Amino acid sequence: MTETGHPVGRETLYFDRRFLNQPGHHALAAIQAEIAYEPPSETYNGVIEAHLTISDCNRTVKLVFTLFSDERTNNDLLKLEALSDILENFYAELHEAKNNLDRARRDLKDQATLDKAAEMMGCAACARSGVGVCDDH
Repeated sequence: MTETGHPVGRETLYFDRRFLNQPGHHALAAIQAEIAYEPPSETYNGVIEAHLTISDCNRTVKLVFTLFSDERTNNDLLKLEALSDILENFYAELHEAKNNLDRARRDLKDQATLDKAAEMMGCAACARSGVGVCDDH
């Protein structure tokens, strides 16, 4: 014990660190999560400290959760649940938006290919209409 009654050591319950960028991307992007436990004693109530740090280039967000009471713990767990839900939904929506953009780009490229083919074939109807492609293409 220290003079303040705090335990001498902390036990790390969880630690994970991952780099978020794919190889070839030079900016630092990472996430680190750590949960540490200080057990209670006769003069100290014990605590759990959790740190979640997310960095991308020169921007960093650090969330610190210090769980020392049931009320505080329940509130912090609800915060994390909300963050988890939003991240899950954000990922799904961003993935869907990417698919829609890819589909729109393919459609545009396909239409340009059809226009070029009609121009090269010299379709009389297309040439007369002046729009590049007739209903037959």
